[in-house]
Amino acid sequence: MTPFGTSSLRGWRTLAATAGLAALIPLSTMAASTAFPPTSPQVNEIKTLPAGMLLKSKAPGNYFDNSGQLFGPLFRYISNHDIAMTTPVEASIQEGAMLFWVAPGEVGKVAGSKDGVEVIETPERTVAARGAKGGYHEANFKETRRELEAWLADQTDWRPTGEAYGVYWNGPFTPWFLKTYEVHIPVERTANPPDLSAHRWQDRVLVVMTPSRDDDAFREQQVRFDAHATAMTARDLIVKIQTGGDAFHVSLYGKDGGRKLHQTTPLDMEALFELIDSMPMRQAEMRSNQG
Repeated sequence: MTPFGTSSLRGWRTLAATAGLAALIPLSTMAASTAFPPTSPQVNEIKTLPAGMLLKSKAPGNYFDNSGQLFGPLFRYISNHDIAMTTPVEASIQEGAMLFWVAPGEVGKVAGSKDGVEVIETPERTVAARGAKGGYHEANFKETRRELEAWLADQTDWRPTGEAYGVYWNGPFTPWFLKTYEVHIPVERTANPPDLSAHRWQDRVLVVMTPSRDDDAFREQQVRFDAHATAMTARDLIVKIQTGGDAFHVSLYGKDGGRKLHQTTPLDMEALFELIDSMPMRQAEMRSNQG
């Protein structure tokens, strides 16, 4: 079963019958309100989502394997309490969770966490978003996530703070080629974007942000740097360390000044070297060295 948004009364009755919920359908179904403006297909942007209340259901395993189990408890909950449907539906992929937004005017109808549904108060969130069109399946999610991550890597003023998740706008009776969706990655502004102008066309730079030099992740990263010092020098890699951040993260900037990689865990050095060696500039360097 796929994620859901607004639909006609006839569509919802068909859906509910499929899920064994026909007796719970309201007598009238209005067009669903939207929690925030959508991001257009093929557009990347940074946007702020409003604070609000969400209803959440979870099931073991991957979201795409269990969306049918996730929808049932949420639909029963909003039907039992006469809560209007909203769009979009959020999908936490690895957690295996589906979330419905509650419209501000419907909050008073929420009756607390029960029957497999958790009530969540979420603060205002800033996300990197990419819009897309197509079916609501795992391959499309992964491709759109890859495109968003590549774009975000070049946004030096922003860094990711959480996992990517899906945002689905249409109901199951919308043809797949008309469906729209988004992938979001939670982000925050980098405290002090590094000035790497002196290194452009000379060095590749690893910028490490850490709360302190005693941070466990930083210590592990330093051990890995020390163990691979020769290979780093061969690739013109230098390290800049910034202390005082909220959490550990590390970014790779190429000789052109663009950010090529960002992560919140210590780097796997072999994977880092493989990435660098795949870059056209590095390949040209290797050919020149061989000559």
